[in-house]
Amino acid sequence: MGAVLLSGPWTGEMGWGLCCYIPHLRYVARRYKKVTVGCRKGEEYLYQDFATKVYTVKADNFTDRWLNHGKVYSPPRKIWKHYPNAQIIMPGPETCMSTRREYCCYGQHTQYQNGIYDIIIHARSATKYKSSNRNWPVKYYQEVLKHFPKLKAASVGTEAHHIPGTEDKRGVPLVDLCSMMRQCKLVIGPSSGTMHLAHMCQAPILVWTGREKQKCIKANNRKRYEKLWRAFDTPVHVLDAHGWTPNPKWVIRAMEGIL
Repeated sequence: MGAVLLSGPWTGEMGWGLCCYIPHLRYVARRYKKVTVGCRKGEEYLYQDFATKVYTVKADNFTDRWLNHGKVYSPPRKIWKHYPNAQIIMPGPETCMSTRREYCCYGQHTQYQNGIYDIIIHARSATKYKSSNRNWPVKYYQEVLKHFPKLKAASVGTEAHHIPGTEDKRGVPLVDLCSMMRQCKLVIGPSSGTMHLAHMCQAPILVWTGREKQKCIKANNRKRYEKLWRAFDTPVHVLDAHGWTPNPKWVIRAMEGIL
C-alpha cells in the first residue's frame, strides 16, 4: 500500500467526473493510506467516502467538455509542496477512459427532512458551450405537471428553472440533493450532469437527448446511460427518438408507463 495519493482537481463536465474520473480515482485510492483530491467548491461531498482531504479550486464556467474542458490542472503549488513524495494522478485520457472503476451510491435512504418527492425535475437552463438548444421550455414542464396534479414535485439544479407548482430546491447542498434523489420515485430532465448524478443516487430516471455520437467514445447518450456509464440496476429510461426537445406528450406517455 502506498503512502499518499494526490489528485489534480476535476473541473470539467460533471457527467464525465461522476461516471469516469471519480470512480477511477476511487479505485486507485483504495491502495493508499492517505488521499488528497481537488475539486470545485461545493463538490467535496462526491469524494468524502474515500478522500482523507479535499482542497477546492476556482474554475471557469466552461464546463461542458469531456476532458476537464480541454485543460489539465496540476495540484496548486500550495498543495503539492506539502506532499513531496506523493503519487500524483491527473484528469486525462488515461484516467477518464479507464475501465478500472469503483462506484458508490450517493445520498441517504432515510426520510429527507423536508419530505419525499414523487418526481424531481432538472429544468436545465444552461447556455454553456453553445448548448442552449438542449434546454426544454418551461411551458413543457408545466404541461407535464398539469397531467399529474397529485404528484409532489421539486425543481433542482444550479443553472435551472424553477417550475411553478414545484418546491424550489435549486442550489441545495449536494448531500441534501443526493438524499432527495435517493428517495424519489423519478427524476426527469434532458441529459445533463444532474441526471448522471441522479443515477449515482440509484434514482429511477427519465432522460431525453439527441442521437449524436460523441467522437471520443464513439457512442451516443443512450449507450452511455444504458451501458457505458450505468453503475446500478435502477431503472434508466431514455427518450431519443424526438431529439432534445420532444413534445410533452412523449414525456407524459413515458411517465405513465413508469409511474
